[in-house]
Amino acid sequence: ARAYDHLAHGGLFIFDMNTQLHLSELAAQPPLTEWSAQGDFTMLDVVEAAGTGVAVEVTVFEHRHNGTYRLHTASVPEISFPAERVTKSLRTRFRRVRVYDEDRVRPSRLSERLHFVCTR
Repeated sequence: ARAYDHLAHGGLFIFDMNTQLHLSELAAQPPLTEWSAQGDFTMLDVVEAAGTGVAVEVTVFEHRHNGTYRLHTASVPEISFPAERVTKSLRTRFRRVRVYDEDRVRPSRLSERLHFVCTR
């Protein structure tokens, strides 16, 4: 509702959303790990959270100049809702709502990420 208030007539509100399917697929995968060129180690672990969401557990071991590491952690919640519910809610405010799936001709139950384009 807040985005609508900041748009001029005809203005666009564009955002993307991971679907519930994609979040559950991410949570089923092992953590992603990576060493940086600077010697930092990063781990991203997507875990199921209460309701329809996940938590992205971020762990970074920052390589220090003296050869030690500093630990940084964060938990980033992400939630998703059925695309039909999101679209229906947007249509109560926006004049036009279009939904795209970059991997398919049109969104489906197999969509993993959706892009919404809403016109005020």
